[in-house]
Amino acid sequence: MALTPITDLPAVPLQPTAPTSPTQYNPTFVAGDPVNGNYFTATGRDLMTFYCSPSALASPYSASVNYTPGAVVFQAGSPPNLYIAAASNGPGSTVVTPGTNPSFWAVYSGVSTITMISAPDACTGRTATFTYTVPDGGFTEFLVLPTSVFTQANGQVQWQTSSTLIQVFVRSF
Repeated sequence: MALTPITDLPAVPLQPTAPTSPTQYNPTFVAGDPVNGNYFTATGRDLMTFYCSPSALASPYSASVNYTPGAVVFQAGSPPNLYIAAASNGPGSTVVTPGTNPSFWAVYSGVSTITMISAPDACTGRTATFTYTVPDGGFTEFLVLPTSVFTQANGQVQWQTSSTLIQVFVRSF
């Protein structure tokens, strides 16, 4: 499995005058990859901001789309009507309509998770990986310092999301 990289944006240098555009300093969030995981290379002082898009913004289900695990869809007319893909399905594999097969689709509860992957410690190889719950429309942030247990030996910070609704913005300062 190859992790999906996320760009660690450098600190924004403040100019002595006003921004050149009203959106110049707006963060750009990137969707998490629930299949392969994500990473960025730590600088020593990085802030990771996670956002779980409201499930009301989930795409409508389409029988012509390939879905991978973690994809959240809206299925009209079948309460509950929000589903999360548990296995790959769609054209090119097996087309399975949400709500018809629990091997491919589960009811989406409105809660997504982020699993932060810790590095093994120097003494015994112990890890401190943990999973954090992010509610529908919610935010959470993690500060990654030089002594962080999340910085791997190669300098990467790695995590896995449970759904495609989780987005991340990473910046160093």
